[in-house]
Amino acid sequence: AAGSVALAEASSQQLEDLIAQVASKRGTTEAALHVFRRRRLAESIQAGVAAAVRRSRALSKEHRGR
Repeated sequence: AAGSVALAEASSQQLEDLIAQVASKRGTTEAALHVFRRRRLAESIQAGVAAAVRRSRALSKEHRGR
């Protein structure tokens, strides 16, 4: 995973283009990516992280108030 991140950061290509280069047409990765997009996985992850950040801030405020 770290190598993938480094490649994406160093490349001038869009992430979708890089993914298309490594995902075999009609292969297993492409099938999984299709489901992830259809089910809006990225949006779910973003919402989950945002909720965790909000809760973390609230807990921090509660802890400081003790």
